Amino acid sequence: MKSNSLWFPNLQSWISAVVLAFTSGLLIAGMTNVANTTRVFDRMPPHLDLFIGTLALLSPIAMIAFGHHWLYLSIDRFFPSSRTSEIDAVGGYWPTLSSWWEGLYGGVTIILATILCFGIGGLLMPFHINARGSTGTYEVVYQISMMLADLNKFKYLFSPPFIVWIFSAAYLYQFEYVMRRYFASTGIR
Repeated sequence: MKSNSLWFPNLQSWISAVVLAFTSGLLIAGMTNVANTTRVFDRMPPHLDLFIGTLALLSPIAMIAFGHHWLYLSIDRFFPSSRTSEIDAVGGYWPTLSSWWEGLYGGVTIILATILCFGIGGLLMPFHINARGSTGTYEVVYQISMMLADLNKFKYLFSPPFIVWIFSAAYLYQFEYVMRRYFASTGIR
């Protein structure tokens, strides 16, 4: 089996998926706080409301980019021997291009893993008919949404939606890893 296959994610992909799952609660809590504070301005024009909503949707990209950059700033400062010699030390307080890429890919991974979780969860969750005669589709969406927005992810650790989300995110990170290795081997930058 080749080391750069998509069949099973490597350890780095699993770690990235788990870290993203646990930080998604922080990201969603931050976006919720921004949304709740903007509700104070009920008389705001609709175009400002749309602008603030767009910023809220793009905020995970910036949060992940700054988090990634500051993580590597800390690693370079406190553990300088842990970095390889080919990689330059990170400097400054503004994220580099690689940090912005990680932020963009992290934001896309959150969205795609959530869509996959809704789709697979909707297929695998047992549908039942409640007293009013409707199916439990809204319950599935509600449970998955609450799992993603909750800061305490440990209570969902072995639930099927969380496992599906982690697998989806790990495979997306494995795809990024394979593409990065492919472009590095062909010399495309």
